[in-house]
Amino acid sequence: MREGKYIRINGEIESSSGSDTSISFFGGLIDESKDASVYGFTGRITTSDDTYKIIYTTKSSGLTKIIPTSTDFTNDNLTVRTLKHASPKELMIA
Repeated sequence: MREGKYIRINGEIESSSGSDTSISFFGGLIDESKDASVYGFTGRITTSDDTYKIIYTTKSSGLTKIIPTSTDFTNDNLTVRTLKHASPKELMIA
């Protein structure tokens, strides 16, 4: 975050089938209190077929201690590893 107020996210994503997608988001702090902060984001997701405008608002409230859990999962075709300091599944926002 720049000066604790704004964030910009830009990038290119390539799927396993080779199709490209471009993302561009800009967001900032809308309001904060001692208990929570509210952020708003706007942006675009552009695929080879369409462009989608995104408007997203999220609330970030108190953090809790992260308890380490098993970090690896493997099956025949896929290995998933959790990065150090990543949030546990219960804290993820869908």
